[in-house]
Amino acid sequence: MNTLDQRITSALTSDITSTDLATIIGEVEAAIVEAAKTAATVREQALDPILMPDPNKARAATEAASFNVARLKATLPRLKQRHREIETAEHVASWEADCDRVEVMRDAAAKKFAKYPELVAQIVDLLRDAEQVDKEVWRVNISAPSGPYRHLVAVECAARGIPAFSSSEPQISKGVQLPDYERSTQMAWPVRRPPDFSVIPAMVPHPGADWASEHRKRAEAIQCEHERTIAYYENMAKERAEREERAMSGAHVDVIGAMVCKPAGTP
Repeated sequence: MNTLDQRITSALTSDITSTDLATIIGEVEAAIVEAAKTAATVREQALDPILMPDPNKARAATEAASFNVARLKATLPRLKQRHREIETAEHVASWEADCDRVEVMRDAAAKKFAKYPELVAQIVDLLRDAEQVDKEVWRVNISAPSGPYRHLVAVECAARGIPAFSSSEPQISKGVQLPDYERSTQMAWPVRRPPDFSVIPAMVPHPGADWASEHRKRAEAIQCEHERTIAYYENMAKERAEREERAMSGAHVDVIGAMVCKPAGTP
């Protein structure tokens, strides 16, 4: 087995892992403690002429013990510096490998993310179609004749299989926000529309002292418009019913005529 001095020399001059070098540093630190104890014992013995009657040998033993401690102590900082360098190099190598691995993952994810404009365009078309169809659904629902007729739910409700939106099942499309790919400060959805000034109520001058009369006139006008709307949709329903009745009567007459015109013996 190599001596500690040989292992120290190899650690300072050859390739070694930080783990193995840390082990040698631990051995050196333990050796310094033991060498210091030995040096103290040798010094005491060297001062005793009975134990060491030859002063030259006593001095040599003391110097050797002290030199061994000093040598180990001088070696320890170099070993620790070497350990820091190797540990740094190992960290860099590990980090480079990890960075390469994550870079491959990043590039793959970036390739997928580059499809964002295409996916946003599909979602915007989906939301726009749903918005347009919902307008037709609303129109059909409000024009339905009185009675137990069907009521169509919104596009999203039909897709999600829910009867209506609620606090527990809020509307998804209402909260969708999709930034534009090229100009992320702008929104691809919801689409910004110019203000419709036609829905802004006009400024109405104060009616003056006869405000009650003006209020009554406006209420009567609103009531008339409401009755006119109801009459309009009732008339639509009546005309549809008449058309269906005429269509059914015509089909009945055609069937009877066909039966009358059949030659005798025709099945």
